[in-house]
Amino acid sequence: GRNVALLSACWALSTSGNTILVSTAALTGFMLAPDKALATLPIAFQWAGTAAATIPASFLMRRIGRQKGFYIGIGLGVTGAVLVMLALYLSAFALLCLGIGLLGAFNGFNGFYRFAAADAVPAEGRARAISLTLAGGVVAAVLGPMLARATVDSIAPYRFMGAYLAIIGLAMLVSVLLAFVRIPPPDRKSTRLNSSHIP
Repeated sequence: GRNVALLSACWALSTSGNTILVSTAALTGFMLAPDKALATLPIAFQWAGTAAATIPASFLMRRIGRQKGFYIGIGLGVTGAVLVMLALYLSAFALLCLGIGLLGAFNGFNGFYRFAAADAVPAEGRARAISLTLAGGVVAAVLGPMLARATVDSIAPYRFMGAYLAIIGLAMLVSVLLAFVRIPPPDRKSTRLNSSHIP
């Protein structure tokens, strides 16, 4: 149905943004790190952000609904990308790590698109809905690297700044698509399952 198609598109766009992040995090870290041994520290912040956000995101969505939860995740992602762009402008490594950590938290929220798709269809159609939503990852596998290559030097002389502007653009597209999605509140059993699962 329409809801599953829209959620699949949201997953594809969000995952494309994550692909850009994965493609550039270590490179930006190497560029800004005062000690090159710390070049991969931003990636550690990314995964820490994802791990720290996943279970709280589940409980938050239980309280306020998945749609509002996704919007909060988008807010974290946009804030993180803005901080990374500012870090690139200021050559501030600590700010880079903070921004990438928030982008990791954004990814923690994004892991629930498949559960949202399951909530949006009758019980007998849930497996198919999850599969169709995750199929959006095929689009991301093409779109993400393409955007990363196209934007890496698009805002001269600040290398990689354009890539994070692209992440903001993708997040904004997701926010528009979400406005047209109708997701019923997850039931308690579903939420307990989700909160014990780290996507």
